[in-house]
Amino acid sequence: MLSNFTKKAYEICYAVFRLGDGIQNTDLRTRLENAGLDLLGASSINDNSSLSSSLSHLEVLILFSQGIGKIGYIQSQVLLREIGNFNSAIKKNNSAISELNLEEFFQDSISQNAESKSKLAIPMAIDNKASVSIETNQDEATAGEKDKENSAMGSSSERSGEARQSAVMNIMRQVQNCRIKDLIAAFPGVSERTLRYDLQKFCEEGTIERVGTGGPGTYYQLKSSVTSG
Repeated sequence: MLSNFTKKAYEICYAVFRLGDGIQNTDLRTRLENAGLDLLGASSINDNSSLSSSLSHLEVLILFSQGIGKIGYIQSQVLLREIGNFNSAIKKNNSAISELNLEEFFQDSISQNAESKSKLAIPMAIDNKASVSIETNQDEATAGEKDKENSAMGSSSERSGEARQSAVMNIMRQVQNCRIKDLIAAFPGVSERTLRYDLQKFCEEGTIERVGTGGPGTYYQLKSSVTSG
């Protein structure tokens, strides 16, 4: 039977491999995955010293990966929090360590996270397509029926866009300096162009502001009037 420490190491290692799927740099991805495997191996031999060393190594790699924009800010913060909790449990020799909810960690809908306002969940995706099912035979449909179908599709697409923008604003409230790469990581099903359009819309409305002249150092943040309200 697996110990609680081994289960926690397994959860963190699994999360690292899942995040590694989105890292294009082969060397960095391999180092992250190896660090996760080292952690898993250390947990299996009940060596607390090796566990702490593996956690520190993994922590540095995650910080570095987030710093250069290879993994999202939100994902990195959840993993770093779990690593911190794990380290505390090891120092106290306390095996009663809470589980990492992997299903919530890799949830499919960020809009659900916005409703629950859970700070532990990592929003990974949102469906940007209209969820419209039209079963009417187009060959037999009348002109009036086609107009209704087009209207329904437009309304559904509009609702989908509103849900996405609401989710973007939810992230802006949680992440102080939000970069476009953070949003791309959170919305893998949405194009960068669409996300930039959303950010531009918020800037024009005066709810957020862009800081920087361009490039990887540019980020977005809520205006003070919005955060104070």
